[in-house]
Amino acid sequence: MADQPDTNAAAQPVTVEASSLRDQVATIKRALLGSPVRKWLVWTSVGIMAVIVATSIGQVLLNRWNQPFYDALARGATAGEALRRAKLDAMRRGAPAREWAAFTIVGDAQVRVPLEPPRNLVVWTFGAALLGLMTVGLGWLRRERDRRSAHLAAIRPANQDPPVIGRPGLE
Repeated sequence: MADQPDTNAAAQPVTVEASSLRDQVATIKRALLGSPVRKWLVWTSVGIMAVIVATSIGQVLLNRWNQPFYDALARGATAGEALRRAKLDAMRRGAPAREWAAFTIVGDAQVRVPLEPPRNLVVWTFGAALLGLMTVGLGWLRRERDRRSAHLAAIRPANQDPPVIGRPGLE
């Protein structure tokens, strides 16, 4: 009977802090497979993904139409002239009227919008990378703090309360 798995080892609880990501994903998978609402969760997830994909495709198509408009604004055209150029460009491409006819200017069509490309893309990229590193670092620090707290709680005797540090003047 050496070829049968040990069922007692799987029954022992493991804390979240002590388990790896693989263990946590496996636990979620087992819970999902054993769940009575499994089909509902799967179809809801598929539906949410379909909405995200459809919205993304719509945004890409809209941005493709907006490109000539913003290019004209960046070259110094008025808002009305930029919209006119974008509509004419869409007509030349053979785009159906439903893609371009509804866009209008609300307000002064003769206003010039001072658009210019970002001056230093390297600074923005560096800033975004720094923000990402800070986010990852803070997450790691929080996880280490929680892991150490769990370790200290495990080695502290059950009848011993943590020390209370009073603040001067509040006693």
